Amino acid sequence: MRRWAIGLTIGAAALYVTGGALLTGIQRKLLFPAPSVPQAALDEAAQHFGCETLRLTTSDGVSLYAWYRQSRGERAVLFLHGNGETVADRPDLIAQLHMAGWDVLVPAYRGYPGSDGSPTEEGLYKDARAAWDYLVDVRGFDPADIVVHGKSMGGGVATGLLMDVHPAALVLESTFTSLPDVAARVAWMYPVQWLMPDRFDTAARAPLLDLPVLLLHGTNDPLIPVDHARTNLQRFPDADLVEVPAGHGETLTMLDASARRAYMGLLTRVSREPDGEGDGPSRSDGAEGDGPAL
Repeated sequence: MRRWAIGLTIGAAALYVTGGALLTGIQRKLLFPAPSVPQAALDEAAQHFGCETLRLTTSDGVSLYAWYRQSRGERAVLFLHGNGETVADRPDLIAQLHMAGWDVLVPAYRGYPGSDGSPTEEGLYKDARAAWDYLVDVRGFDPADIVVHGKSMGGGVATGLLMDVHPAALVLESTFTSLPDVAARVAWMYPVQWLMPDRFDTAARAPLLDLPVLLLHGTNDPLIPVDHARTNLQRFPDADLVEVPAGHGETLTMLDASARRAYMGLLTRVSREPDGEGDGPSRSDGAEGDGPAL
């Protein structure tokens, strides 16, 4: 019996260690499940939705694919998509912003459809910075006329970007406190805080970001529970939270009128006159009320 117990203990320990090693080895495949979509299909979709396709180059020489939809050329939203998405997955949001007078840039992360390279946390920060630099250096936007919007993992990318740049506002939609906090719910038996090289630590960075922040989160989100948003709310110096009766994958501003009002209200709040003077909105058309029900 004693030998059997020792053998069982050794077997369980070996299984635990093997499982931990496997989790460590495949975690980036789990974290970055880039869809398999041909660039030709993305190009066709871009034309259908009225978007221009771009090539961006990162500081480490990676070529990225991106969509750009121009509206008035006065202010822009940099949208950073989720980990299982492509640039083509939020046409409703792009259209909503276009109608409200905002240009929209959506870059594809390295390793995602249309882009070269392999995704890592630090790599995605470089990708976001390349998109930011395109808006500022090529399109000529003042940082005060740019809003950064991150969806899910894109929110973690956004807070990393904001360690170096200063937009008018930040929107975090369905975003976690940190990636290890999400993983700990699933792999609770492992010390994920020590095993994960990619962290996207939104909550740790939040106190450093003194700008208007809007948090949007689904109360029925099974992947990133709304408690993540509630924790983030307490960490940001200037933040509001709108909770929506929805799950994780939806575009919350399209589902819920209160989320749409809060989103468009934030854009109006930070909009400046085209000449850069004043703090109020330059126009009210398309930026007040519930917005278009697309």
